[in-house]
Amino acid sequence: MEVNMNPLQRQMLDDVFDAFTMLTNGAMCSLMHVDGGYTRFTPSSVELFGLPGEYVPNGAINWNDYLHPEDRKRYMDVINDARRQRLVFVADRDQSICRDQ
Repeated sequence: MEVNMNPLQRQMLDDVFDAFTMLTNGAMCSLMHVDGGYTRFTPSSVELFGLPGEYVPNGAINWNDYLHPEDRKRYMDVINDARRQRLVFVADRDQSICRDQ
């Protein structure tokens, strides 16, 4: 999948993602760059969920197909809060959130 992302935003996403995945000890996780328009996934997430690649445009996946029904509201609350607060990064691992400083 071609990634049409600003090179600076992609580098920022990659740097934060690398640090975040190191802290999660290899667990599956994802990191959404809200303004950059992409979410980056670990290779194990790509394989498990059959995603088109490690970089997926935000909004390209209907997460209702993947999330347990009891988790859907919580997930959407986190995403909507990030947009409302104009956060730059939202990390999906125990609902961690990284703010742009």
